[in-house]
Amino acid sequence: MPRYAEPNATPEMIEELYDKLCQKQEEEFLSPFDIIPEKDFKVRFNDENFELPWMDCEWSESGFYEVNGTTIALCCAGGDWETPVYFAIYIEKGGKRLRAYIPTIGNQFDFYCKTAFGSQEDVDCESLWPKEFVQEDYDIYECARDSQLELWREFVEENCNVDDMLKDIASRIEGATPCVPFKKKPLKYNTPQFQAWLTALQGI
Repeated sequence: MPRYAEPNATPEMIEELYDKLCQKQEEEFLSPFDIIPEKDFKVRFNDENFELPWMDCEWSESGFYEVNGTTIALCCAGGDWETPVYFAIYIEKGGKRLRAYIPTIGNQFDFYCKTAFGSQEDVDCESLWPKEFVQEDYDIYECARDSQLELWREFVEENCNVDDMLKDIASRIEGATPCVPFKKKPLKYNTPQFQAWLTALQGI
């Protein structure tokens, strides 16, 4: 099912509604987690650090993008110990609420645990990770720092791609024009792409 956004929304409209929602809670500036429904954040990550397109963005690809006849704000957030996770903020149809959507394709988080890299210990990693991540004689928290898992993290981060995220977002968020069909193929640990990446590393 598509998410319905306010048609022809502009960057200024998103920023103004964000500020209005902050003022409604009698705060000058709040995290997106404070004014967007919790159900929209289906990946676990911290809001200690976050970047919005109207801030001075220094460490992310945050920005405003036109998608299916509306505007989305591509943002990111994460704790000091985490790899930042990207998410789109858009105005819900009707113009009264901000919503968020976390793209899977092109993003950088642990797709198996649905959490930011750095916070996998908050979930039952051992039952979710591929068996190659959980080696015998390793405590699960040692395993989270094992070189094989670090290679997975590096692979995901290196394949982070704004264009792919926008394709994912465009397949879900509908504005003045319908959603653009997009066949999602998230990165997997055992894909030929990962093996090719490992082979290339060995040749460096």
